[in-house]
Amino acid sequence: MGFFDRFKGKKSDPAVEAVTNLTLKHLKPGFLVDYDLATWEVKAAHSYDWGGYPSYEWQLVSATQTLYLALETDDADEWSVSWEIDFASLGEQVRQSILETDDPPEEITYQGVTYYLEESSGGHFYQNGQADQAAVGKELLSWDYEDESGEQY
Repeated sequence: MGFFDRFKGKKSDPAVEAVTNLTLKHLKPGFLVDYDLATWEVKAAHSYDWGGYPSYEWQLVSATQTLYLALETDDADEWSVSWEIDFASLGEQVRQSILETDDPPEEITYQGVTYYLEESSGGHFYQNGQADQAAVGKELLSWDYEDESGEQY
């Protein structure tokens, strides 16, 4: 919007105006983020409903990698960064435990680090945040594992 447009009654295009006060919570597909010496494009912005407790996840893609930035809000905002791994890399015992008992094992060793089952949750997944009154999310189970220090998950 130019200076003289204010007097002509023209309205500015919100898509063209600069974004101000941008925070990670407001990322949308198409936005760019600089992180870890790379530029990442937000490809998707998903949401989850864990029985009334929402969480959010953004898929970030660089030239060589895909990351997932997640936000869980409990007493405070908790942010995490993760990436996909091949399920087979967890070992045959994980698959076998799920097939035999419908539950995951209490601990998993991955790349020499032992992770302990911290929490199991059932919820709904909403692709690109499509959680409106009419939307029915995809049902899912989540098993959260942490190492002994609580720094890796």
